[in-house]
Amino acid sequence: MIHRYHMAFFVALCHLNVFAQEQNEAEFERDLLVSFVTTTALLPSSQSDVYVFVPSYGIDLAYQLTPKWEMGLFSDIELLNYTVQTNDNLTIERAYPVILSFVGIYKPFEKWAFIIGPGYEFETNKNFYIGRVGIEYELAVTRPDWLISFGITYENKELEYHVWEFGWTIGKLFSINDQ
Repeated sequence: MIHRYHMAFFVALCHLNVFAQEQNEAEFERDLLVSFVTTTALLPSSQSDVYVFVPSYGIDLAYQLTPKWEMGLFSDIELLNYTVQTNDNLTIERAYPVILSFVGIYKPFEKWAFIIGPGYEFETNKNFYIGRVGIEYELAVTRPDWLISFGITYENKELEYHVWEFGWTIGKLFSINDQ
């Protein structure tokens, strides 16, 4: 059932490009944002009512489709070995999982971004499909082509367990207009 939601999301993102072409492309500059990400994940541990803090780092790419819509490829690696307790009370060992997500980003207001998308967590013991939802607040640095953002993300890993991530990014905007 989760696979159907991922397919519906992918089809919706493909249609966003059609809407982007309807706008006058001279109205805005298309940008590619390349960001370094550092987060702390709050995970349920193998002991009940105890949570583990796991640091992670990553690289995010975001391509601007319209002034309010972007699509992105997010990658993270969690930097610890740990065990988690699933919703079925099973204990799963995790060893440096790598997460790749294909996300849609909606910016209804100037500095706010809402993120949603499917992904996959690669790990030696067990791989998971994930669903990611998040919100970010962006700040321009002294130069207009650099951004710092702070965000909160929720990840659901195949309904087995869930993760809250709190972190920040620093990114560089590259203009890629066709003109």
